[in-house]
Amino acid sequence: MPCDTIRLSTVNLAVADRALLVKALEAMQWTVDLLSASGTIRFRSPQGSGSILADGTITGNEGFVAQVAPRIRQAYAVQCVTAAGQRYGWTMQPKSAQQLVLTRRR
Repeated sequence: MPCDTIRLSTVNLAVADRALLVKALEAMQWTVDLLSASGTIRFRSPQGSGSILADGTITGNEGFVAQVAPRIRQAYAVQCVTAAGQRYGWTMQPKSAQQLVLTRRR
């Protein structure tokens, strides 16, 4: 492939709650640069690489998106579990980077 070729990759987050997604990006210590009324989110990693989320699709450099998409989905899942747990009276304690312990308040 020629070195002047830019390949893009996408990840579908069409049904993602925008506020939880922003919390997930911020929890990853990423910078959210732009939130527009149309739902477009521009974000940057601590290293400065960035992407755009519009209409539920992350678009950016193929290697970057492929590398961070699983981390974004995982961070989003943590935010969803946390929000649902709070709604039903559960508390969440991180056990490890991959595990959470949920306990119900009585």
